[in-house]
Amino acid sequence: MRSTLGEFFYIQRAAENLDRGGELSPFEEAMFHKSPDFRKQVGEHVSSSGQWQYYQIIKDMGYTQDKTLFNEETITDVLINPSKENTLIKKADIWLPNVTEELIEICRKKQHLIHELTPRKYEELIAGIFSNNGFDVELTPEKNDGGFDVIAIKKCGLTGDTVNLIECKKYVRKKVGIIVVRGLLGVVNHNKAHKGLIVTTSNFTKPALDFAESNKTKITLKDHDNVLDWLKTLNLPK
Repeated sequence: MRSTLGEFFYIQRAAENLDRGGELSPFEEAMFHKSPDFRKQVGEHVSSSGQWQYYQIIKDMGYTQDKTLFNEETITDVLINPSKENTLIKKADIWLPNVTEELIEICRKKQHLIHELTPRKYEELIAGIFSNNGFDVELTPEKNDGGFDVIAIKKCGLTGDTVNLIECKKYVRKKVGIIVVRGLLGVVNHNKAHKGLIVTTSNFTKPALDFAESNKTKITLKDHDNVLDWLKTLNLPK
């Protein structure tokens, strides 16, 4: 919907007020309540300095579920860009009810962004995929993780719980070698888990693949193409 000249004036003025850390005028507040298009366009015109003020007002007005307020570039920037880690991403629950699902959706639409994720964000992506496939998941600490990054437990009343230990390797050109695969097998046996998975943005050396094949009841290897297939077939909650 195209704004009239008068509406555009108020959109610009509201954005400028938020950029300066000010408050909306009574008329601008009324427009926020009345017009979804007005709310959306103010969000598109506000600068980075006024974003937090805008999100806070949106929260206070009860529009946290209205994702149309946030253009895809803004959402992508907050989720992917490591520089935002200590600012908006910690407040993301204000306007993204499920950050992991948003991350999955963005990586599904723009697959190249997977390579721009930090290693920790990649672990969150993999954990989110397993969570949305019915696993109970837990991320291990970034440091001293015990040799794996994600615990994924599949509950079953017939066979009991199955414990999977997932190691995530975010490589660009380097292949995952046999040392990493052997190491995870040792971790699986030490923790009495049922299976170990190595998931990577790259692929695996032949010795690593051969070793995994000879231990296939305990170890599974998944490369970047496998992750892309997971994203394509994943059914996220509406």
